[in-house]
Amino acid sequence: MQQKDILEEIADKLEKKYTGFVEIYRLTKELDDLLKNNDKDSVNMVMKMRGEEMDKIDTLDEDINKACELLDAKYRKYINKHNDFNSFPEDLERIISIKKRNNRILEKTMEIDKKISVRLAGRKSFYNV
Repeated sequence: MQQKDILEEIADKLEKKYTGFVEIYRLTKELDDLLKNNDKDSVNMVMKMRGEEMDKIDTLDEDINKACELLDAKYRKYINKHNDFNSFPEDLERIISIKKRNNRILEKTMEIDKKISVRLAGRKSFYNV
């Protein structure tokens, strides 16, 4: 498999991750509403659905990591660890664009999740550590 094909495969997996992140965001917003309304049965269902989406993303991450093993080290750095989106190899433009989008939706999700956690756990919240 050529490097260009591997980069396309990785970009496609990152797109699928974005779709999963959007679903997690939607479920997190729904969870917040359900908690406000004290709907415990629905909370459990939404938590399960959210966990399933997270599991799908974990699988995509494993697939991305396997594909990255076939790339040069400089590409792996940008795809896996690098979050400086100001300078990167030109052939990674699509991947970097998707990573930026993924990071934005994750930040929005974490904002809601933090509010939920602090409301439920107070000082013992994961985010107060």
